[in-house]
Amino acid sequence: MIKLKIMKKINNVIPMLQDKSIFNIISYALKNNKIKTSKIEDAIKNNTIQSNSLIIIDNDLDKEYIKKNMQIIKKLDNKPYIFLAISKNYRYVLEKPLSPLISGIIYKPFDIEKLFQAINN
Repeated sequence: MIKLKIMKKINNVIPMLQDKSIFNIISYALKNNKIKTSKIEDAIKNNTIQSNSLIIIDNDLDKEYIKKNMQIIKKLDNKPYIFLAISKNYRYVLEKPLSPLISGIIYKPFDIEKLFQAINN
């Protein structure tokens, strides 16, 4: 995992993942550690995306879906941290410039301990 900027204490994680079962596992683990989670649609609707939020975007999601949500996030006053979740086989993603909104990279499959490490450091 690469961190590109120093992070504040994260209190809200918003996983945008292709695999619903992984979303459920991550949400369960985070909630058991008293970290709030929500779906991106709920976070946008309820205005819960803050500067100490972390959004994890699965690079395998539909590109238009990602683009639409990134445009919404870009308009927010409080910019959250955004990690792009990529497979270790997709290193080509790193060959092109990332959006300036992207704070870091996390590799799939997810290692929950590394995710907690990123959240807590």
